[in-house]
Amino acid sequence: MRTTRSMTWIFLILSAAFFCVRDFRWALDLSVLNFEASRLGNDWPSNQEDAEWIESLRPWKVPQASLQALLQRGEQGGDAQAVAFAALHLDDAKESLRAAERAVALDARLTWIGYYLVPRVIRDAADREIAAKIRDWLARLQAMEPDNALGFSLEADFIRDQIYDFPSVRRNQGSVDAALLSTQTQWLKAMEKVFSRPHYRTSRARLFQLERSVLQREGWATPATFLAHWETYPLGNLLMYRDYALYKVSYLAPKAEAEKKDDEAMRQYLETCAFGQRMEEEGGTFVEYLIGISIDETGAEALAEKLRKSGRTAEASAVAQRVKQYESELAVLRRRESRNANEEWTRLFSRVLAVAILVFGALSLLSVLYVRFKAWHRPQERGAFFQMASTAESYLPALLFVSCVGLFIVYAPYANNFHHYMTLSEPNPNLENLSEDIFPFAELFSFGGIALHSNFHLYLYWAAGGLAVLFGVEAAMKKKRGRRA
Repeated sequence: MRTTRSMTWIFLILSAAFFCVRDFRWALDLSVLNFEASRLGNDWPSNQEDAEWIESLRPWKVPQASLQALLQRGEQGGDAQAVAFAALHLDDAKESLRAAERAVALDARLTWIGYYLVPRVIRDAADREIAAKIRDWLARLQAMEPDNALGFSLEADFIRDQIYDFPSVRRNQGSVDAALLSTQTQWLKAMEKVFSRPHYRTSRARLFQLERSVLQREGWATPATFLAHWETYPLGNLLMYRDYALYKVSYLAPKAEAEKKDDEAMRQYLETCAFGQRMEEEGGTFVEYLIGISIDETGAEALAEKLRKSGRTAEASAVAQRVKQYESELAVLRRRESRNANEEWTRLFSRVLAVAILVFGALSLLSVLYVRFKAWHRPQERGAFFQMASTAESYLPALLFVSCVGLFIVYAPYANNFHHYMTLSEPNPNLENLSEDIFPFAELFSFGGIALHSNFHLYLYWAAGGLAVLFGVEAAMKKKRGRRA
C-alpha cells in the first residue's frame, strides 16, 4: 500500500471507532435534535404550547406504542410510576386522564402529577368529559396542598382558557390600564387565591425523579430522549401573574386610595411584592425567577411612592433601596445571558461538526469504494474524476477524524453534566442546568469526568483493535506478495 492509502485506512478506522462509543452516538443524536430546534428558529423555546415544536421532538420521544405497552405492564404489575409516566406522555387526552387516575389509585402520593397533566389536556377542555375531569383534578391538587399557589394558578389558567378573547393589560407610553380585567370575576377570585397563598412550590424535583427512574429502568435514558420530554413540560401561563400584579398595583390599589382605604391599598402593594419574592425563591426555573423579579419590582416601586406620599420617608427609603438592589439582580441576568451565549456557541459547534461528520463520512466511503472499483474495473482508465476521487480518498478521512474528535470534545462537558444528573441522589436538586450545555473550551484541560474518563478508554480499545486488524491484514498481504515474487 502507498503511504497515503495506509493513512486513509488508519483515519477511517480511528473515525469508525468513535461510533462504537455510546457517548459519541449520543452526541450525534443530540446535535441533530439541536439542529431541529434551530431550524424552527428557537432553541429550547419557553412556549411549550408550540405545536410545531412539540411535534418536531417526536422522533426523540418514547413512541406511543412503547408507552401503551408500558401502561399495560404497569397496570398488570401494579407499577404506579410506570402508569404515571405513561399518563404524562400519551397523546390522547382521555386515555392520559384515565391512566393518571389509575396511577393515583395505585399510589395516592402521585397526585402531584396533576400539576403537569392538567396543562397538557386543557387544550381539549371543549370536551365536557375532559373539562369535568380537569375540575376534579384541580380540586384534588388544591386539597392536597392548600397553601400552594400552583393548584389555584391552574384553576385561573383553566378559567382564562375557556374565555374567548380574554382581555389583557394595555400599555400606552409608559401608562398601564388594567381596568378591562375587572369584568373577569371568576378569574380574579382564582388569582386572588394564588397571590394570597404562602407558598409557590413546584413539583419539578419529583417529576425529575419519576422521569429518570422510568427512563433508566426501560433503557430509554439518552440525553436526546430525556431533553425531548423534559423541555416540553408546561410551566403554565406565567404572564398572567404579571397581568394580575399590574391589576392590583395600577387598578385595585389606586381605587382603594380614591376611596380613602389606605390599608387596602397597602395590602395590594405588599401582596404583590410578597408573591414576586415567592416566585424568585421557590420557582426553580430561570423564567419564573425573571417573572418574580418583575412582579416584586412592580409592587415595590408603587409601595415606595405610596409610603413617600404618606410621609413615611424612612420606610419609603428602605423600599426604594430594595428597588435599587435590582441593579445587582440585573448583573446576575447579564451573567446568565453570557452563559446563554456560550450555550449557543456550543450548539453551533456541535451542529457544524455533526454535519461535517456526515458529509466527510459519506464522501470518504464513496471515494474509497470508487477507487477500489476502478482498481478492478478498467484500471487503465484514470481520468479527472478518478484523480479527484483519489485525492478525496487520501484527505477526506483525515477531515472526518478531526470532526469526530471535535464533536467528542465539544460534547464532553455536557456528558459530564448528564451523567451527574442521572446518578444524583439529592432529593431536591437544582434542575436549572439540566438541559444546558457548557462551553467546551473551559474544560479542554480537565478531562476527568465521565465523558473522557469512563468512555474514552473504550474508544482506545476499539481503535487499537481496528488498527491491529489493519496492520495484520497488511502484513499478511505483504507476505503473500513476497511469496508470489
